[in-house]
Formats: sequence, C-alpha cells, structure tokens
Amino acid sequence: MGWEFAAVWGDDPDQAWRWVWRRVADDSGAVLQESEAFPHLDACIDDARRNGFDQSGCDTGDTG
Repeated sequence: MGWEFAAVWGDDPDQAWRWVWRRVADDSGAVLQESEAFPHLDACIDDARRNGFDQSGCDTGDTG
C-alpha cells in the first residue's frame, strides 16, 4: 500500500486549493482511503500520521 498527497480544487475562491492524503493499493492503484480536505499541507500530513503514515524511508526528492 502506498500513500499520496494531492492538491485538489475546492469551491472557495479564497482558498481554492486544498490538500488530501490517500492510501492507494500497490497492485491496482485503487484508492483505499481518502482524507477530508485540509487548507494547508502540514495539517494534511499531521492527519495522515494519525492514520498510519510513516515518513521514514520516503523519497522526498530532496538531494541536499
């Protein structure tokens, strides 16, 4: 099972982009669970951690 974080379009023009986390099946890519939408990425990541997300071992693309 994998995790993904996505910016999704919302209805509020002042905060059009919202963040969600998704748990995704490795074999099919099917979304197994999805969070509510959060206004900030850090709040979304905190909620994902409460739901089992473990950031250790993640490839964040940071090369520095």
